[in-house]
Amino acid sequence: MASLLETDATGLNELALQYKTIHTIASRCGVFAKADVQPLLSEGARKEDVAMSIFQAVVNQTIAGLACGKQITGQVTFLGGPLHFLSGLRQCFVETLHLAPENVVPAPHAHAMVCCGAALHGRKRAPMPLQFLERRLERLAASPDAGAATVSRLQPLFANDEEIAAFRKRHASHTVPRAELAAAAGPLFLGIDSGSTTNKLVLIDDSGRLLDCFYACHQGKNLRNAVDAVIDLLKRVDATPGTFIAGSGVTGYGEGLLQAALRADVGVVETVAHLRAARFFQPDADFVLDIGGQDMKSMRIGSDGVISSICLNEACSSGCGSFIQTLTTSLGISLTEFAQAGLVSKAPIDLGMKCTVFMNSRIKAAQKDGVSVEDMSAGIALSVIRNALFKVIRLSSVDNMGQHVVVQGGTFLNDSVLRALELILKREVIRPDIAGHMGAFGAALEARDMWQARRGAAAAVAVDSRVPSPDSTPPATEEQSGMLSLAELTALEWDSAARRCGKCTNNCLLSVHTFKRGSGAGAGEHIAGNRCERGLGDAAREAVSQIPNMFEWQRKRVFTYRPLPTAEATRGKIGFPRALNFFDEFPLWEAVFSALKFQVILSNESSDRVFNEGMDTIPIESECFPVKMLHGHIANLTQSLHVPVVFFPSVPFRTREDSNVTFQYRYGSHPVYYTCSLISGYHNVLRHMPLHGAKLLHPVVPLFDPKSASVKLHEALVEVFADITPAEVAAAMRLGYTALARYRAEVRAKGEEVLRTMEEKKMGGFVVACRPYHLDPFFSASIPNLLTCAGYAVLTADAVEHIGRPVNIPQKFINMTLFDARILNAAKAVCVRQDLALVHLVSFGCSISPETDEEIHVMMTLYNKPHCCIKLDQNTNLGAVRVRIRSQVAAVDRQRAALVGRPSPPPPPMPVFKPIGSSANKVPRNKKLLIMNFSEEHAIYYAMGFNTAGYDCHTCPDFNVAQYSEVALRYVHPDCCLGVTLIIGMWLCALATPEFPPDKTDVMWIHMGGSCTAPRMPWFARDAFDKAGYTKVTIHSLDCSATTNPGFTLGQSLRINMGLTYGDALSQCVQRTRPYERVPGSVNKLRDEWFQRISEHVKHGKILRFSRLLHQLVHDFDTIPLRTEEHDKPRVGLVGIMCKGDPVTYKWILNFFEEEGCEVTPFIFTQYSECAGYYNIINNRSLAPDRAKWFGGKAATFVIGRFRAPLVDAFNNSRRFYHIHPIEEYEKEALKYLDTCHQSGEGWITLAQLLHCLNNGINNIVLMTPFMCLPIHVTGEGILQAIRKDYPQMNICVLTFDSSATFTNQLNRMKLMLGVMKDKAKAPAQLPPLCKLSDIEDLLAAKKDGEAPAPGGCTACGGSCSVAAGAGSDGCPVISGKQQEAEQAAAAVV
Repeated sequence: MASLLETDATGLNELALQYKTIHTIASRCGVFAKADVQPLLSEGARKEDVAMSIFQAVVNQTIAGLACGKQITGQVTFLGGPLHFLSGLRQCFVETLHLAPENVVPAPHAHAMVCCGAALHGRKRAPMPLQFLERRLERLAASPDAGAATVSRLQPLFANDEEIAAFRKRHASHTVPRAELAAAAGPLFLGIDSGSTTNKLVLIDDSGRLLDCFYACHQGKNLRNAVDAVIDLLKRVDATPGTFIAGSGVTGYGEGLLQAALRADVGVVETVAHLRAARFFQPDADFVLDIGGQDMKSMRIGSDGVISSICLNEACSSGCGSFIQTLTTSLGISLTEFAQAGLVSKAPIDLGMKCTVFMNSRIKAAQKDGVSVEDMSAGIALSVIRNALFKVIRLSSVDNMGQHVVVQGGTFLNDSVLRALELILKREVIRPDIAGHMGAFGAALEARDMWQARRGAAAAVAVDSRVPSPDSTPPATEEQSGMLSLAELTALEWDSAARRCGKCTNNCLLSVHTFKRGSGAGAGEHIAGNRCERGLGDAAREAVSQIPNMFEWQRKRVFTYRPLPTAEATRGKIGFPRALNFFDEFPLWEAVFSALKFQVILSNESSDRVFNEGMDTIPIESECFPVKMLHGHIANLTQSLHVPVVFFPSVPFRTREDSNVTFQYRYGSHPVYYTCSLISGYHNVLRHMPLHGAKLLHPVVPLFDPKSASVKLHEALVEVFADITPAEVAAAMRLGYTALARYRAEVRAKGEEVLRTMEEKKMGGFVVACRPYHLDPFFSASIPNLLTCAGYAVLTADAVEHIGRPVNIPQKFINMTLFDARILNAAKAVCVRQDLALVHLVSFGCSISPETDEEIHVMMTLYNKPHCCIKLDQNTNLGAVRVRIRSQVAAVDRQRAALVGRPSPPPPPMPVFKPIGSSANKVPRNKKLLIMNFSEEHAIYYAMGFNTAGYDCHTCPDFNVAQYSEVALRYVHPDCCLGVTLIIGMWLCALATPEFPPDKTDVMWIHMGGSCTAPRMPWFARDAFDKAGYTKVTIHSLDCSATTNPGFTLGQSLRINMGLTYGDALSQCVQRTRPYERVPGSVNKLRDEWFQRISEHVKHGKILRFSRLLHQLVHDFDTIPLRTEEHDKPRVGLVGIMCKGDPVTYKWILNFFEEEGCEVTPFIFTQYSECAGYYNIINNRSLAPDRAKWFGGKAATFVIGRFRAPLVDAFNNSRRFYHIHPIEEYEKEALKYLDTCHQSGEGWITLAQLLHCLNNGINNIVLMTPFMCLPIHVTGEGILQAIRKDYPQMNICVLTFDSSATFTNQLNRMKLMLGVMKDKAKAPAQLPPLCKLSDIEDLLAAKKDGEAPAPGGCTACGGSCSVAAGAGSDGCPVISGKQQEAEQAAAAVV
């Protein structure tokens, strides 16, 4: 961050202390923050304000993210280098936490406090001579490449020098026509590209020849830098007789600011400028890829020269160019040197293809391992390109890139990056020699085209990309540009200020620049930071108010109700958070509670202030921002509005509103959709949130069944309001359903009215398709206002989705949630109307949106409709969003202009998508059946269960997470949770091996049902297999929660369950006894013997012998000789979905703790399969009656329970093994913390296993979760604080696995847990007093001066050996006895 402000950390602090205003900067991670900081600097925000805003983002991340809901109160001390040296950062913490001076504990040497802790920890160990430590350090320094072998490597960019020479020669031929400025004559045209990190200027003549150019990093001073560059250029133009500036164009992040300051003729959308330059350079270009300092852009171009689709990166894939620049600065070498180093790399490091935060972590780890600059440079180049192709563009086939690919942007001046692209694409591309200037070149061409159009020399290029100058000065004449002259530019001065708009609830913080241009040039003003037109003045507001905006209308309609007067509200106040599902359901609940004589109070509208009220109660850093905002609304109701009761229900299902053929799920006789797993389950987190004396009502309400909904609502209300009767609630619910139906009808009627208005005024419209809570302007980033400012009507998905219901467009994926169904129906409506286009909004961290995004992409491509998906977070700066919206508007304008006067095109031929094989389809026995790999004790028995029925079933070969993900992310949406990526990666890796030929292999997916991604996995796999060319592979889906699976027999199910129970027994027995075995290897020997016996029994044995054999297994391990029967080793429990989803990582973690001297308790697999059927019993009790599901659940639970009963009996009657219980007992424990009807992911069973460990005295827990797993937000991390209150001895390590997470990061977390574990296992000891840094300094100084140890003998043996005499350590009997062992340990560390 400091480098962006052209300073260091100390300078950043000095700037922050002079701040006046704090801007909102995203605090999720450094990449998101950078995406906000750079546009702020481009718009001219004061560096002082930006510096303090960066500090505030760090504070917000700590409180809202890292603290995980643990409030920071009491005595607080600030440790670490940043908090020690940066007083501005400390000030931010103190002010945000409202700390009184007496609550701030000063810490001397705070930057070295961890060193002091290490020294104190070392006092508990045997003394070590300083000479021995020095020898260790010398050996480490002498072997810089010792750890390099642990880094994954890739193939080099070039095989030899000849390839490098040929590469350079080929790309040296791609040049633009040039001429000397001194030889030019006549009109000249200036193009300016003010980017996120650099300014670029280009000067051309009327034939397009390049006369002059400029390229420099502006370091946040883009206006000053650009003005100076233009002045310098105009001086050279004035010195050339017969030349003049006839036109000027501006593009890039700073377009608006520079256009207002310089009075440029035209502002050009970035994408249009880059396309214009690419087509000038290569008229046949059909694909353009641009990678700049902050952004990536790709454009597909149709045969008519019009952009057919645009892809722009989101925050997570941003900053690649500036990241490389910052890295080279830290390494002390130039960008050119760094790029050339990559060309000669012999083994590039593999950095994955995630964001630059993950990339930076891997680079830090690689630097520690001694990786060379050459290998680092080539690895970064490959990572940047893989990120662009597979994350941003989501490229599944090279053919989709077109035949003529043009690359541009400053990052492609890096030859290593260019070569990486050609290697991955396996084709040659074209890089203009002015790749870094292409945006400015395109702006200059646009300015030239406008000038030629004025003079009638050429047809006008479409005007969609041109934004008229906001100045009131006269436009350019036929010959001269309207840009400021050299004298006016020299006299140009400006002032910058920040002010609050105050004209709507957004209360935007505006950056206002006032320009003074000298005599006769007039003044000007530029306003940035506005989310709507109100900040631009009354005239703009009046013009936009004439354009329909259903976002604003629907938001007001859903919440505009007058609460009952206090006198009539006999039951008092009840609060509703203005968040999540209430943006859709509030009309129902308002009618219900008003009828029950409550005064309904809404929380205040979303704002930074509301968010900050609940920021310190957010338990999970990675959840989506709308859910984080919910905490602020709850706190606002309880702390600011003092509402005594808050209502937030769980609504797991909603009535299905359409005839969806892809998802025919019914609850009883009711066709239903699932709701988001957070919306349906987050009440379990809120119930543990501090409510300051208020009561939270959180009933589970089956809205799809009015009768059951009334019953469940009454059961919840009567606990607080005893006088409420069932009849009252039933009557109120009827009114509520009527109110909800009326609201939905009004929304549809309003949508039809807007469509009629569009037809009458021949106006275009955008459907902004999103979930209802994006109606909140705090989330939607005022995108609807940007569209209305462009002259387009705005409709919501709810307003037009009924039009799309009857449209028959095949769907590639299954859709299971209500809000996504509405979005897809709205997309169908867009497809069949020429006057509509679509913008899709999603929240960052939403892992249920990828299939909707993919489906929309397929539909829009089929109907040749421009579209874009914008990912939103706590990111309030509109710089990048404006680029996307203006690019979308430009593409729509061009398409509408091309269709004028033409008849409507016929419907395109509908695609045919290969169906998924359900459990009702019998699996062919002549093909291999591939299932995912579980833990080694369970997967083999799963396969055996299928093989006994005549199948040829196999588990996937073992690879690691990085290998699985690397393959899968080429074909799977990058926003899918790691579970989806991991399983599909397993299958793809297996199908690529000779053992599993695709034409002779099928795959089987086994899941538990519910509302997470698991039931939708086969559709993602089908899509990935088709893209990878595995079209003959059939995917079979087995739903363990289904009441019937006709494709499988009872015998198969029995043998599978028998095998899984054996697996549980064997894994529990081995892990309990192996750490204590008296004879090394005896437990593994017994395990192998039993593995063979179990395998034979699962394959051929009689099921009736199962119980006896299981008891014998437990007896054998119960009697094997151990060195002790006591648990004298620390015990660790492994729980979480990744225990069974990633066997390689699971085994690595298990072995790590065993090698560290721990006893590991593995997860119990059969609880997952038993829970799948048991859900039907829970739902029948907690939601609504469904006899068929209840009976199926009972039958499944009975069958699995019959197999688990011998295991329960054997363990509970053993001497050594932990007691296990029936599933009903585990549910009873879990009910203390959540509602068990929350069926998503692994559901409540993960919590049950965690509690099982704690109740058995296993206080050290490793919770293994995949990245972007929504259910674990609720059933895992979301309630850890509540569990810790009841189990204060719990020591938990949450490992979140991601394809780019570093091994070092995970290892450090486990080592931290291990350190705490071992400290707790020891008896409390009196710590010595805190050592002073001066003591260490004196010791080092003494050694440096060659002084002998202090009198008193050797500190190791206590005698007068050679150490005491200062002659070395070899003569000490204690040291020499341990030296070899210590040196081996040191080598292992290396």
